[in-house]
Amino acid sequence: STRGEVSWVSPIARTLLKARVGDVLNLVTPAGVDEIEVLQRVDADVWPGFEPADEGTLERFARLYDWHIAAENELVYPAAAQCLDAVAQAAMGEEMARRRGIR
Repeated sequence: STRGEVSWVSPIARTLLKARVGDVLNLVTPAGVDEIEVLQRVDADVWPGFEPADEGTLERFARLYDWHIAAENELVYPAAAQCLDAVAQAAMGEEMARRRGIR
């Protein structure tokens, strides 16, 4: 999302829900398993920022998030279109747009 939001039901959020700073986690994606490290905790919109040394990790996260958005667009929404009526599809599309900061 343009506001930096991640859905709490996304694979990365589910992986991070119980994680602690310093934990190394396996994030399962269709492309395989990716190892990620929890660098710091973010609470109540208080974020001290990252160090320049974290740039590679942030780039990796951005690629994972791009994959997540592509999966929603290319897999989830078309599959849902096969089994949801027009009203439910519109509601799902609105929710996706809201989470991405489009609406």
